[in-house]
Amino acid sequence: MSSEHKPNLTLYTAGTPNGQKISIALEELGLEYKVHHVDLERDEQKEEWFLKLNPNGRIPVLTDHSPPMHPEKEVHLHEGLAILLYLAGTYPLKGKGSLTFPPESKEYWELLVWLSFAQSHLAPMQGQANHFHRYAPEKIQYGIERYQTETKRLYGVLNTRLVEQESVGEGLWLVGGKFTVADICAFSWVNWGEWAGVRLEDGGGEGWEGLRRWVDVIQGREGVKRGVDVPEKFVMKEKMKTKEGEEEFARYHGNWVMKGMEEDREKHKKQEQIDYIHAMDTGMSRSHLLEIPPELRLRIYSYLLTTPAHLIVNGSSLPRPSMPSLLRVNRLLRHEYINEHFNQPSMTFYAYYRETGSWCILEGARTKLDIWHRSCFQDLSCLLTSFAGAQRCCEKMAKVREGQMEGIVVVESDGAQRWWRWRTFDQECAGS
Repeated sequence: MSSEHKPNLTLYTAGTPNGQKISIALEELGLEYKVHHVDLERDEQKEEWFLKLNPNGRIPVLTDHSPPMHPEKEVHLHEGLAILLYLAGTYPLKGKGSLTFPPESKEYWELLVWLSFAQSHLAPMQGQANHFHRYAPEKIQYGIERYQTETKRLYGVLNTRLVEQESVGEGLWLVGGKFTVADICAFSWVNWGEWAGVRLEDGGGEGWEGLRRWVDVIQGREGVKRGVDVPEKFVMKEKMKTKEGEEEFARYHGNWVMKGMEEDREKHKKQEQIDYIHAMDTGMSRSHLLEIPPELRLRIYSYLLTTPAHLIVNGSSLPRPSMPSLLRVNRLLRHEYINEHFNQPSMTFYAYYRETGSWCILEGARTKLDIWHRSCFQDLSCLLTSFAGAQRCCEKMAKVREGQMEGIVVVESDGAQRWWRWRTFDQECAGS
């Protein structure tokens, strides 16, 4: 970096371990930077503007508006490990060494090892311990113990490494006898240990004497003190001193964590339902050279988007039609094919039945023609779904709704050739 270059950085972050590791690095490097506090409670990280910076919808994100290598082209970085390496490699400390090592050195590759250890092992395991210990709506003891135990094991690995480094004169640091981004990355999680139910004072049965001294030294660094208070004051440790404070802190963080999970779940559920109907829409329409009209497709989409999947599948969202009992709607909805094949056709059929009343035609046809074989039921159902746009079918649906039942459209298929032949029955369907 030339002496004339002035950094122009913006950090998009929140007060979490992943966010704090970047603000600590920026403070340790003595860099000026702007802060955008991402409001996790209202899911700001899922908004369109943020997803353009990080499609994964997670903090932190660092924007370098004038990077030294190409000052005219700003760069957006996400993923904590990548940001730490970028900062340490692009903006070295003047006269104080660096938070990294030269790429050609042995220490550089050791640095990558311990950065990867913290990012790939410690962060996800302690993150899961946080979830099961603090946020899960029901306490699952296996999950709590599984991830707390693994977090303690990883703390033990760090402790062993630090003690070994100190014993060979490398100081109480993970790599190369100095404070680096590897220490920052691991510390950002260990500093939140008690939130996951893992207290350094307990020692994990091993004492963790080296790990505890390492934490104490890092906590005393001025850059670290400033970094943990970005973008808001770090109050977790203070809150943990009282039961009331702990519960208050848990409520605040638990609310946005669970809210985000629920919104993601609903979003994916809706997308899956759209995918189901889209697969049937395109696949069947092409197979039989028929097309569901746009207005009907929109009605089906609307139904899928506003009805929970389990209600669609078990039929409990369907109203009781005021139609002749001979239509046997209940028997159709509980047919063995539907029960045994919870798949894309099932989802589409139910949506289609709900919006058009076509179950009436289907049930009437099966009753009149004594069609009960599983494969015939599937063919007839597929036909009605793909044939929804045909005018005469829609006309007959209207008549069925009125209880007139003047005719039925049915299909016969050749199993080998998969061709379709149409017949119309103009007499009423009689049924028991």
